[in-house]
Amino acid sequence: MDLFPEGDNEKLKLSFIDCHHSECDFYNKLAPILDIPVPTAHKTVEWILNKQEGCVHMEDLTLRGKCLLFYENINLTQVKCMIQYLAHMHKNVLCADPKTWKGEYLKRSKGLFDALDMFNASVDGFLDKCKHKVLCCDGVVRRQAEAFAVEFYYECLVKEFNGDVSLVPYTVEQLKKAYKYAYLTRALYIIGVMEYFVPGIETHISDEKIKAAFYESGALRSFHALQDADNLLQGELNDLFIKFGL
Repeated sequence: MDLFPEGDNEKLKLSFIDCHHSECDFYNKLAPILDIPVPTAHKTVEWILNKQEGCVHMEDLTLRGKCLLFYENINLTQVKCMIQYLAHMHKNVLCADPKTWKGEYLKRSKGLFDALDMFNASVDGFLDKCKHKVLCCDGVVRRQAEAFAVEFYYECLVKEFNGDVSLVPYTVEQLKKAYKYAYLTRALYIIGVMEYFVPGIETHISDEKIKAAFYESGALRSFHALQDADNLLQGELNDLFIKFGL
């Protein structure tokens, strides 16, 4: 099947191919360094435009996992578990030899840089946790988690370094500030996410009461996320609102 009909933008084609290359590189080169639960990629095939289609032969995750709908929720125990995995992953990243990745992918698209952000000794990897909490938690769970998440992440990271605080390249205050900036970028996505998943309800759920309940829970989650984003823009991060006229 021709994935790109005649006349499609060449740049779009190459961006899809770059995304595939990024996924292959992640499973082949980066995943072993992270040492966290990731799907097993049995084999990857390079995608060469007009020559061969790419492929990632991956394990069937339905045997040991579950896909959550946007409208479903996670709990605080799951949030803590995710934070512990992130701290372990970031510790391994911070200890990794930069020669294994630094400068190797500079010609690759931003898609791979998104994956490599976690390799910077900075707060960029904190976007992972922020996106998880904004999109996977309702307002109640997220607001409860925000009361302890940053400090808990920092404690976990210090433990990963066997208690040596000097090896942690950022402070709690820096992480809190980074979370707030990252939160804004993720909270604004939720409007589009909500609209994207609505057709899925229409297609797969016939019971009108269940459909309405899902939609209302998603709408409330979106409202809480945007409400907290507005509070930040009207408060601590008002300089962003003034500068960019959001």
